[in-house]
Amino acid sequence: MKNQHQATRVYADHVTGIKAMLNRLSEAADRHFSTDPTAADWADVGSIEHLAQKLRDICDMTFNEGEYADQCAISRREFYEVN
Repeated sequence: MKNQHQATRVYADHVTGIKAMLNRLSEAADRHFSTDPTAADWADVGSIEHLAQKLRDICDMTFNEGEYADQCAISRREFYEVN
């Protein structure tokens, strides 16, 4: 049971860390990521687009969408074929 307890604790620590990062990102978004939106240039557009793509990938992974949708369907099918 020690390994399960450790895994649960480490998992919870990661969830806490993710929540803290999400709060920081939300605060940064409220401040337009320290960019004046009326003066944004193409470098700002590229930076925010890069950030959006990384967050989209995280959402896809979390919600089994995009490239992760097929992998999730394969995993579910394999699970039910074995069980």
